[in-house]
Amino acid sequence: MKVVDLLENSFLQQKFVEESPDNTVWEKANEVLQVANECADTLKCGPSDALQEKQNNALRCCLFLLNYLANLRIKEADVLPEAERKKAFGAIKEDFLRLISFADEPQILDAYLFKCDEARRREIALIAALSFSGGNTELEADTAEADRRRMCSFHIMLEILNK
Repeated sequence: MKVVDLLENSFLQQKFVEESPDNTVWEKANEVLQVANECADTLKCGPSDALQEKQNNALRCCLFLLNYLANLRIKEADVLPEAERKKAFGAIKEDFLRLISFADEPQILDAYLFKCDEARRREIALIAALSFSGGNTELEADTAEADRRRMCSFHIMLEILNK
């Protein structure tokens, strides 16, 4: 499915994630982000309502695709046998807490990501997308810091995807 088709059609986005393997969804999220980046580069030269709308649609689509994958990780953990389930949810909770640490101490992010393989960076990007969308209860618990941490989560997600 073409990126252009996904940008403005939430039905096609849903159909795409339901019919595509995880790696294809991840790759498409990266393609969609490239569209948003290209729009941002062009917008530096001058304002354009149409281009701004295209960039916004691309970012929304990218978040939808990443949130789908993040929620899939949670759903997969939920159906594991009890001991494995507990371990998987513990790892997810640690990732949510780690993301808060990255938001509060951005200088530790680069060192952490440097040590990570591609799969681990992907997991952090997915947790960041879910956190930006309000899915990190640990982040939301501190209402005074929640908005700032959500924006940091968004920037962490973009940083990982743009590498």
